[in-house]
Amino acid sequence: MKTYKIGRSTTKSDITLPGMSPKVSGVHIELIDTEDGQYYINDLSTNGTSVKKGNQWVKINQTYVDSSTSIKLADFQAIIGDILALLPQNTTSEIVIETPDNEYKRKIQRNPETGEIIES
Repeated sequence: MKTYKIGRSTTKSDITLPGMSPKVSGVHIELIDTEDGQYYINDLSTNGTSVKKGNQWVKINQTYVDSSTSIKLADFQAIIGDILALLPQNTTSEIVIETPDNEYKRKIQRNPETGEIIES
């Protein structure tokens, strides 16, 4: 499972929402990718999070959603899939190199600002 922090902060959020009002918290929600097409949301904000069910907005603390779910973070509205599209692509990958005598893993990360590869 992957967990993403989403909000207004450029330093504390994995996905920074552009041009946000101060009503959106620095880290407004935590979104957990359950890797089965659904996501689990934890509201971490002071101004609330809602999801659209039918024609109504329903305030939530925690809930399951999918990529087509409409969400409201304070006064900001978006679709989960559109928010996830803001995630820098290929930020982390893992390479496994097999050798005759052993196997080791090396973690590769990509700096989302510069695109530079960082080995750890």
